[in-house]
Amino acid sequence: MLDYRLKRAEIESSDNIFGVVVLAYLESLETKGNLDKRFLSKLSLIKKLYEKGYTKKDIINLYRFIDWVINLPQDLEKDLIEEVKRYEEVINMKYITTAERLGREEGLKEGLKQGLLEGIKLALQIKFGLEGLKFYKKIKNGKDITELRALKDAIKKAKTIDELKKL
Repeated sequence: MLDYRLKRAEIESSDNIFGVVVLAYLESLETKGNLDKRFLSKLSLIKKLYEKGYTKKDIINLYRFIDWVINLPQDLEKDLIEEVKRYEEVINMKYITTAERLGREEGLKEGLKQGLLEGIKLALQIKFGLEGLKFYKKIKNGKDITELRALKDAIKKAKTIDELKKL
């Protein structure tokens, strides 16, 4: 393995999965006793897994190997995990267009609205019976999230359906 030190640039530019294994081993030797360098080296190797375009399964397996070969104290390992999470968020955000992001936000709002409506319907039925369900049919269309939240709070306070309508 030590002979590969001379071919390091070639290995780094290769997409060969075993090149990562060799690099991890070399890095473990070269960073022994220097935790800062070891941390940066391990992080760099992990980032390269994503950059090379390996499959999720390959990334997980190689990550395990790197983790086994380049060990860090627990506090630095936690920091490393946080850095990897941040990196994953950054690379995932690159692929999301503005339209997709807005679509997701709209979808989340619609999901929240539907959840609130279902909860309100159930609360009206439990608290006011048939009168509550009749009231629900009148209010279920065209309400925004702010109004629905206010209605939810009003249901808690109201003792009768007429009191609820006033609120």
